[in-house]
Amino acid sequence: MDPRTNREVARIQTGAPTRAGDLAAGGGAVWYSVDGAPVIRIDPNTNRVTHAYAGGSGADAIRVGDGTVWVADHEHHRVWRIPVSAFGGVAADKGSTPPKR
Repeated sequence: MDPRTNREVARIQTGAPTRAGDLAAGGGAVWYSVDGAPVIRIDPNTNRVTHAYAGGSGADAIRVGDGTVWVADHEHHRVWRIPVSAFGGVAADKGSTPPKR
């Protein structure tokens, strides 16, 4: 959305299993989390998905701060802490799980 005109400027296909989910911005990216695709990284300069971790269940909230992506997993009662640097510019294969730290 363009904040000046309140108009859509891009529609980004994420491949997520549903349109519901949570968004966060930080660490040079826009982050999307949804049950079944817990972490999707979008480059705001190209409007393209650069990383997509598919699979898993329970992810429903995502936040970014202090160089870390935080994902809440309501099904398993956990919070994932993933350093932004773990995404390193190399896209993950579809079906992989988030990096463990």
